[in-house]
Amino acid sequence: MENKFGVLRLIGNIFKILAVILFLLTVVGSLMMCLLFVGGGAASTSSSSSADLGVSFAVLGIFYGIFLFISGTVYSLILYAMGEGIFVFLGIEENTRATSLLLRRQLQVTSGQKEKSDNLLLE
Repeated sequence: MENKFGVLRLIGNIFKILAVILFLLTVVGSLMMCLLFVGGGAASTSSSSSADLGVSFAVLGIFYGIFLFISGTVYSLILYAMGEGIFVFLGIEENTRATSLLLRRQLQVTSGQKEKSDNLLLE
């Protein structure tokens, strides 16, 4: 059976590829965010008066990193689900088309057998 809707397949694959790229960028970005804030907080603790600022800066960086990771993961899952949703609809269309073809064949065979049996009864 031929594959229809090639552009939709392409769009579904693009969504899935973008989702993977976004997830990888999310992981790298959230790690960099944590490292930069923790490193910046450690660099600012050269004097004892700014020690509290360095700790709060590091904690803030960790929270930002976690928030970035969670939000990026959610967005990448949404993109991946959109790509999969397109493939689900394409699968439904293919199954519907195959079922229709099989039912037409079965109807032709059944109507052909009925005509033969009607002819035998008339003879």
